[in-house]
Amino acid sequence: MTGFRITTTQNKYLTGLFILILLFNFTPSLSQIVEYNHPELKWLTIETDNFFVHYHPEAEWTAKVIAKIAEEIHKPISNFYGYVPDTKIHWIIRDHEDYSNGATFYYDNKIEIWATSMDFELRGTHNWLRNVITHEYTHMINLGAARKMIRQIPAVYLQAIGYEDEKRQDVLYGFPNKIITYPLAQTVIPMWFAEGTAQFQLPGLNYDIWDTHRDMLLRMATVQDYLLTLNQMGVFGKSSVGSEMVYNQGYSLIHFIAAQYGPQVLPELISAMKAPLRLTFNGAVEKVLGISESTLYENWKATIQKVYSERLYLIQTNPVQGEIVFDKGEANFYPVWSPDGKRVAFISNKGMTYLSQTSLLIYDFEKKQAKAIKGAVTSSCSWSPDGKKLVYAKRNKINQYGSHYFDLYVYDLDKKKETQLTKFQRLYNPDWSPVEDKILCIKNTDGTNNLYIYDLTKKELTPLTNNTQGEQIYHARWSHNGKVVVYAASQFHGRDLVLISADGKTQKTILNDEFDSRNPVFSPDDQSIYFSYDKTGIHNIYSLHLKTNRLKQLTNVIGGAFMPSVNERGQLVFSIFDKGQYKISYLKEPVALDVQFTQYQNTPNNFHYVRYDTLLSRLQIDSLVYGKYDDRQLPHYEVNPYKNTYSKMTFLPRLMYDYGTVKVGTYLLSSDILNRYSILGGAAVNKDLDYDFFGIFEYRRFKPTLFLEFYALRRQTSSYEEIIETKGTNVNFSYSLLEGDIGARFKLNDSQELTTTFVYSRYRAHQEYETNNKLSVEWNELLLSMNKFPTYNYYIGKDFSLLYSIDGMLPYLHSEISPLGRKIDLKYNYGLNKFIKGFKIADFGVVPDYDNYNFSTFSIDWKEYISLFSKNHVLGLNFQGGFIDKPIHSFFNFFAGGLLGMRGYPYYSIEGRKLIIGELKYRFPIWKNMDFRIFHIYFDKIFADVFFDYGNAFDQNNLKQVNFKKDVGFEVRLNSISSYAYPAYFFFSAAYGLDKFRHENQWYGKEWRYYLGLSFGYWD
Repeated sequence: MTGFRITTTQNKYLTGLFILILLFNFTPSLSQIVEYNHPELKWLTIETDNFFVHYHPEAEWTAKVIAKIAEEIHKPISNFYGYVPDTKIHWIIRDHEDYSNGATFYYDNKIEIWATSMDFELRGTHNWLRNVITHEYTHMINLGAARKMIRQIPAVYLQAIGYEDEKRQDVLYGFPNKIITYPLAQTVIPMWFAEGTAQFQLPGLNYDIWDTHRDMLLRMATVQDYLLTLNQMGVFGKSSVGSEMVYNQGYSLIHFIAAQYGPQVLPELISAMKAPLRLTFNGAVEKVLGISESTLYENWKATIQKVYSERLYLIQTNPVQGEIVFDKGEANFYPVWSPDGKRVAFISNKGMTYLSQTSLLIYDFEKKQAKAIKGAVTSSCSWSPDGKKLVYAKRNKINQYGSHYFDLYVYDLDKKKETQLTKFQRLYNPDWSPVEDKILCIKNTDGTNNLYIYDLTKKELTPLTNNTQGEQIYHARWSHNGKVVVYAASQFHGRDLVLISADGKTQKTILNDEFDSRNPVFSPDDQSIYFSYDKTGIHNIYSLHLKTNRLKQLTNVIGGAFMPSVNERGQLVFSIFDKGQYKISYLKEPVALDVQFTQYQNTPNNFHYVRYDTLLSRLQIDSLVYGKYDDRQLPHYEVNPYKNTYSKMTFLPRLMYDYGTVKVGTYLLSSDILNRYSILGGAAVNKDLDYDFFGIFEYRRFKPTLFLEFYALRRQTSSYEEIIETKGTNVNFSYSLLEGDIGARFKLNDSQELTTTFVYSRYRAHQEYETNNKLSVEWNELLLSMNKFPTYNYYIGKDFSLLYSIDGMLPYLHSEISPLGRKIDLKYNYGLNKFIKGFKIADFGVVPDYDNYNFSTFSIDWKEYISLFSKNHVLGLNFQGGFIDKPIHSFFNFFAGGLLGMRGYPYYSIEGRKLIIGELKYRFPIWKNMDFRIFHIYFDKIFADVFFDYGNAFDQNNLKQVNFKKDVGFEVRLNSISSYAYPAYFFFSAAYGLDKFRHENQWYGKEWRYYLGLSFGYWD
């Protein structure tokens, strides 16, 4: 009897790939932290006229401010874009991480906000909540206004699956060798426009403005000729600076559009993208503005080139930027002199892609070299008075619920030992007192910062300030006599400088104006403050004498100068932005520059730069003035316990070509607003009523995630069977497979997970003979009687499994197409299985007769990727191993060929109860920056690899008796992006089996085999 070998395994594999689609559709394109379930949080809800605000008590102040701001901005933004959401919007407010971000789930009508204010080295300072709430709500409204279909249908999917021709006799189809899934997106907006309008917000609103940091990034990219192209602006997937340039250039281009054509064209452009067949933004630009998108880009580019060329003329002839002493990586921050003035400690992302991937380094001026000290340090650091230790903050450990909080650490340079000082206290940017064993630091709770002092002797924390209403503190530093502290503070735009006594009793603002003053430190004699200041529109290093208030400019740079530190000899180190990087610069003898602060004229008359014209000065703004607000006064809100609230069911229709038939179906999903419960399912059926169903329910109210899954398939086939002599008839077979899984996933830490699962499987078959008038009446009657033979189960399985997973893959620029790092799956299964061996006569008729197969399975899948000459060239070492502890039916074997194994041979051609496969591959770039678009598909990069496999699946106990197989091959990978947001990753593999062998009366090997796919990810 023909069977349906492990087809639910194949289906689960394909389902897992397609689930990537769903995860992508509903994950915003923002950097995400590692997620834990957080059962400790007790959620509350505020309901207003247009919103629900959900929060836990630790974020109460932030939640109430958000409720106030959201109601204020709702009507102006909705009116501007002519769109009102179909339900109340849900805001989820979180403060269980030292993390800052906002994310809009515009198909779920929900927005997540983290209470911690963003302190990002590529952006200026603005009121965090006013800015982020308006930014995310603008996303919600204008992306909703751009939809081509109803909210419940984000995309339609075209899919195809192809199979190997080779298969066993008891298998209907070979293993998949072609897998294609492609979305037809229903919201199509380029990233520059989406983020540009979210920063633009509304004319006159001013919760976000064109600040000095934004101007710095755009100015340097313009004058140093590394502006993103129009195509690059449309997509993300870049380094930190590159991704920020999408925001930056988009914001500037939106200003240009609003100035040239009026702000009213922005909603018109959004509306034009609703056209069902409009797949690129060019058509909307031509319809609304009357020019092509590329012409718009070139006009904007010419404008900013002219502006910057005029304004930088005299600065470029009179630069004062010091000597660059370290320039490896995009991020080199917070340099600080050692007490002896011979070394500088700083943090750097040398060798990494993202600004958050920093480590602690020390640069030795005598040796003129930098040495790495400790990894995962992301805050400023400070020397001990004797210069033997460094204090800094890290957030690399999780508490019992998975929260990541900053804590203080000390590194002993002599002992080369790190010691943790605090535990889950949310402390960062420490500064060691020059005269006492005390450390000054900043503590963050509910979006509010306070100064604290940590006593190293008593191991106690003492507050220095008592802020409660969102006050922000940055970079606090001791005076050299230990009596005074200077810090930067912010409430609206930019930062001010403040002095506070060491006992916290007196406080004085020493610089409070419309500009941005940051990173203050005391001079060696405590008479002056050195700091970064943007009075001219470019951040430079200044000194301010505390008694005379005399201000001296010490640098004159084109980019920006930040984070100064000065030693006893008056030598200055600072971080300078140049050519898309922050670098460490050294100025041996700083000299005050004679600069007069005059307003910019058409003809430059000074060697400084004056504030950038945002182009909005040309606008006639007829709107409310929103700039003045006071969020210290909050309305009274009724607070109730959170009640489970579910999003509307979302559908992703799918049209699939599978084993020569066409299937129609859909994916569907829904979850509660907090994502503590979720359901995910899919269905597809063809004209013969073959079907594929799956459903997954997850419950996240406890520390482990509990899950329940089911999979159901039905396949039909027929064959001709000879009955007598040359006469016969067709036999129709029907197979239905059912599987149910229940289990729990335990997240052990950020990279390790333990999953335990129980699986029940039932595979069922039914056969039906057709009558044939060429046969005798007696034979036809016999065939009809045989059709009364009952449907029977040919396999019943109960499986217990334990899976331990390690994911140590490194985030970097090419991590999707050419991963680096380590990934390991260790799995143990114990199965209680019944498999049919025939039929027997029972009292009530013929029934299946089973063999019992109870056995243990051990397996490992280890992937190791190591950089060679650079991160662009990778050596892959992969190992798959497996062992079944007793003899079994071949139904349960390991299979070593095909797409997931040795690609030089078909999947079913190599089998046994033991498995060993080793793979060696070398992956390299072919075209790293394609940067062109065909219709709505952006082509990004191409990598390739060559590989060699050595392995087998076998039954022998003696490895010397095993005839190991070998194959060689290559793979080409193409990263592209469809509709500005959807990854479209294509691969093509070819492999040649070097060994020829016979299995089940078929010869294999000595031939090329081919594989291809198009989806949201690669198999490794």
